[in-house]
Amino acid sequence: MYRIYNPVTNTYAREGIDDRWTKHGKVWTTLGHLKLHLSHVKEYPYTDRYRKYMTHNCVVINALTDEEFSVKLLINNPENFK
Repeated sequence: MYRIYNPVTNTYAREGIDDRWTKHGKVWTTLGHLKLHLSHVKEYPYTDRYRKYMTHNCVVINALTDEEFSVKLLINNPENFK
């Protein structure tokens, strides 16, 4: 279970490519679902959502273990995450 956190705005990403962020955000149940979301966002690099992922140092948080890693890293190297 994964969430995307934006430390600049102190909010979590919602689904879709639109620039929607809330206090609770969306929980992606699997890493595969999260990768699919990020692949869609990557197709639209001109969106505010993509820019924030890349410039605000957004992180993916594993909701079960509290582990964190960079969204930018996952967007650029999805094959490194299983």
